[in-house]
Amino acid sequence: MSIQDLLADTGVSVQSLESLSDSDQWVTERQELQALQNVLNTRGDPFIIGWQLGQRYQLTSYGIWGYALLSSASLRKAMDLGLRYLGLTYALCHIELIERNGKVELIFTPKAQGDLGTLVLVRDISALLVIQRELFAGGFPVFEIHLTLSEQELPSVVTDLTQGLGFELVLNSDQSAVIFDANLLDRPLPRANAQTAKTCEDQCRQLLQQQNQYRDIAQDVRDKLLSLGLYASMEQVASSMARTTRTLHRQLKEEGMSWRLVRDEVRMGMAEALLANSISFDEIAERLGYSDAANFSHAFKRWKGVSPKTYRDGLYMAT
Repeated sequence: MSIQDLLADTGVSVQSLESLSDSDQWVTERQELQALQNVLNTRGDPFIIGWQLGQRYQLTSYGIWGYALLSSASLRKAMDLGLRYLGLTYALCHIELIERNGKVELIFTPKAQGDLGTLVLVRDISALLVIQRELFAGGFPVFEIHLTLSEQELPSVVTDLTQGLGFELVLNSDQSAVIFDANLLDRPLPRANAQTAKTCEDQCRQLLQQQNQYRDIAQDVRDKLLSLGLYASMEQVASSMARTTRTLHRQLKEEGMSWRLVRDEVRMGMAEALLANSISFDEIAERLGYSDAANFSHAFKRWKGVSPKTYRDGLYMAT
């Protein structure tokens, strides 16, 4: 591709490319998504593009965030830190960690739809595989990758692309996720260094605080709830944003929002996405933090004006 075609409609000019080597410059998600759409328009298959792009993201590509993961004491520590400071990465998916039934599920929800959504989903999962290989020096055990994609949506070369990487690919899943044994969470990392990890985390916190000066606070809270999970408290979210709860409460109020309202918005957004899949109401209620399906149904009806069943039936009728 020509540089002009790559940057079309991104708002980034050819003349400004030199400034992008300056670490103080910022590229927005919208700009990066547009550039990826331009690549997709020219190059074709979203799975191949996403996979090949993801394999290019070494841990050092992420700067101080990558070094923070490398120096963490265990995979659990690395994942906790990684998700708290996910805003410092190139990820274009919301990533949620769920630990249940002896398994860890890293659930990926792309911030785009259609082929572009497939591209960023596959890119972020592919990049995660590079990260795990570097964290464990190539010794990470077998795991599973679940995709909502069907076999017909995958290119014929997918076997060649993924051969020898040591995972099982499961298609037609309810959600896209990387799944592995929870016992691995407390496995020590070979490059663990407590002092380095602390120094790197301090720098991550400072960078995130700087980044937050340019962001919509309510949107940032939404992103944090999606990455940390809906069980995260206001204190946990505020800490991950390098703020006190008092400051976060004040900043949300200045935007005409509140913690409860933002959390409800995220819940209902996730509910709509989950209802588009064949997941039981009981499981959706559990995922969203409701005590049972009845409480979830009452909350959803207050928010949308219809029951979850009516909403789901309408989706199926529309397709």
